[in-house]
Amino acid sequence: MLAPDALVVAEHEKRRELDKRYGRLVRYRVLKQGDAALSFYESQPE
Repeated sequence: MLAPDALVVAEHEKRRELDKRYGRLVRYRVLKQGDAALSFYESQPE
């Protein structure tokens, strides 16, 4: 359960691309550094 204005940050390997959308969570930014990456997701209405 997330707040309506929730943000989620997922750390993952740079070479592994995460989905652009997971339910109400929509990716709006990817930050890559070295072998790691951070994908930033925000909650949006479905």
